[in-house]
Amino acid sequence: MAEIICPISGIRMMSAPYLLGFKLQQTHPIFRAKRRDLITSHLIETFRKSESTIEKKLIFLGILHCTDLVQFSCVASPSLKTIEVNFKDAFEVAGWIDYAAYQVPKGIALPHYIVRFDNADIANIGPAFLEPINAIRKAFLDKIKDKEQGRIMQEQIDKLFREFNDVWKKDRFFTNYTIRWLFEYCELDEHPKVDRWKSLLSVPVKDAWGMPRDELVELKEIISENFEDHNHPCWEPIIGQVNQLIQAQQRGSGDFEVVEVPETYIDKEGNQQTRMTPIGEAYKQRMLQQYGKMPLEKPQLKDFPTRPAWLFACAQWNLAMIQDKETKEQKQKEGEDDGV
Repeated sequence: MAEIICPISGIRMMSAPYLLGFKLQQTHPIFRAKRRDLITSHLIETFRKSESTIEKKLIFLGILHCTDLVQFSCVASPSLKTIEVNFKDAFEVAGWIDYAAYQVPKGIALPHYIVRFDNADIANIGPAFLEPINAIRKAFLDKIKDKEQGRIMQEQIDKLFREFNDVWKKDRFFTNYTIRWLFEYCELDEHPKVDRWKSLLSVPVKDAWGMPRDELVELKEIISENFEDHNHPCWEPIIGQVNQLIQAQQRGSGDFEVVEVPETYIDKEGNQQTRMTPIGEAYKQRMLQQYGKMPLEKPQLKDFPTRPAWLFACAQWNLAMIQDKETKEQKQKEGEDDGV
């Protein structure tokens, strides 16, 4: 049998006889293996269990070689410490490299590493090669993750607005799905009083008069304090529904205090001012600003650039219609009283 030396690992191997005096170089089979055959849990397990430095060296160099970003102009001789410290990062880079062509924009070059005589121990393979690539990999994975989280969040918002739009058909202020989402978002789902709070929000409209006002006001304050982002698309509909619940309780209990919210307007001098406006009137004014007049029919999806924008307008329209109905009923009642 003839002896052949691997030009990458320096491993001596035996080959077929009768080489007729030729001194050949041939790479170890691990350097000819396909990437998909190397990036396996079995190879990780083999590496972790191995007690042979030579075997660990072959696996480590094989992983680096399969990235197609490491060139060997001489035999590499990494220490066991270098191998152990950098194996995980090397494996992650090799596992990601197939996706790099789709995730990394053209014009962004990935680092390369050349093994020469002066760095044959490849002791700097981490900071010089693996860390820069992993930084690129992480940046693009985070971008994909953010995009996916954004998609999930948008789907969730769409569902919440469908719930806001349908809530009055169910004769309630909140649906069960909206209540669950609200307390999870506010991180109050493990609070000792969460069951009581859920029962307050799930009360039917016709039974709102019997709710304890102090608890409702306290709950509103708790929601306001724990709802992290008041710019969240669902914040205003949520707090609007809570205000509607409080108003319904006040009307039923004989306390006609009007719940008000801050509203901006332009005074005669052209300056922006803020005044307190009844919640129903505030929604009505927004509708007037959007349409120029109070629409008699529900907003149509075709008139809005996005579905969430349409659902938000529907929620505002519903609240404004309820306020108009209450105003008309109040005027009619006052007219009947004057007639008496």
